[in-house]
Amino acid sequence: MYIDMDSGENRIDRPKWYWVVAGIALLVLLVSYVVMPKKAPAPSQESMLPATGQVVTYTASGFSPNTLTIEKGTVVTFKNSSGNDVRVASIPHPIHDSYPTRGGCVSSTFDSCNNIAPGQSWSFQFDIIGTWGYHDHLRPNTSGTIIVQ
Repeated sequence: MYIDMDSGENRIDRPKWYWVVAGIALLVLLVSYVVMPKKAPAPSQESMLPATGQVVTYTASGFSPNTLTIEKGTVVTFKNSSGNDVRVASIPHPIHDSYPTRGGCVSSTFDSCNNIAPGQSWSFQFDIIGTWGYHDHLRPNTSGTIIVQ
């Protein structure tokens, strides 16, 4: 340590090798940040679902089939073949809480949470045994039933 005569401050005079090592360490950290693979975003619920399953089609007449019996773990895809948006949600309207898993946009996870445009679809994996009613949130009188065995 020495006193800088111009400013009167105490300063530590480090040897050149210290600055070389510090620079190399900084360079290694920077390169590892740039080169290391970034953590992939968590997959959405739809992308995690198996490819096999059943299809319920929504038309101007409602859901078809109106009642569907499936095995536990089956993925059901709700396809909108109508000319209007549809929003699939667990009954009862408007609280959507009959399917027992929580964490959806209103209550139950059995809720598309967004409108499904004509020609689009939304999938849900039924992993709880029971009889689960659902409806079109936009037209609550249009409903169907999924029976999980």
